[in-house]
Amino acid sequence: MTNIRGGLRAINNANAVLKNIDCDSTVYVGSVVRMSAAVAYNAKADVYANSNAIGVVISKNGPTKCDIRLFGYTEDIFSGLDETKTYYLSDVAAGGIQTNVPITSGSVIIEIGKPFSPTSLVVIIGERIVRK
Repeated sequence: MTNIRGGLRAINNANAVLKNIDCDSTVYVGSVVRMSAAVAYNAKADVYANSNAIGVVISKNGPTKCDIRLFGYTEDIFSGLDETKTYYLSDVAAGGIQTNVPITSGSVIIEIGKPFSPTSLVVIIGERIVRK
């Protein structure tokens, strides 16, 4: 068994961020993204093809460049996260997260992470499950 030292800050410093990635102009800091042809787009749990989330945008370096956290602790980029809840990819808001599991037939249930605080999230992208 491996002993991890340094807590969440050690995870934050891990090589888990894709830097200066091409992204669609609608992508925003805090949005969950998927990749298509080496470009990041807002992910959405409405259908399987849109839900292949890879991480959360932690910064924008211009309108079409972003840094993406693949897993681990985000900086303070959120507000009002409920630390008692698990967050899932939204089936309504592109790039968004929500505490309720999507219920529409054909939508996709995919865990995105758990809050460390009201302003930061530990990104843990889960397996995709299509709602019947």
